[in-house]
Amino acid sequence: MSPSKYPIPAAQNTVELEIKRSRFICRVQHTPSAESAKTFIAEIKQQFPEASHNCWAYQAGPPGDSRLIGCSDDGEPHGTAA
Repeated sequence: MSPSKYPIPAAQNTVELEIKRSRFICRVQHTPSAESAKTFIAEIKQQFPEASHNCWAYQAGPPGDSRLIGCSDDGEPHGTAA
């Protein structure tokens, strides 16, 4: 699948929600490699050092290439934000 066949963020986007008195901040940014995705995640952790959990996910290649996927719920208790 060529890169033009699936959406890629053109710029960093941020969405913030409050659910059950918890603040959720979602940042999305194009990162062309797994290494640049990990750098982006580290920068977010530095921006929000007081965060109880820093959940993240990335896909650094075309859809279906599971070798370039990473994620973590950072110990977020199941069902706490539902």
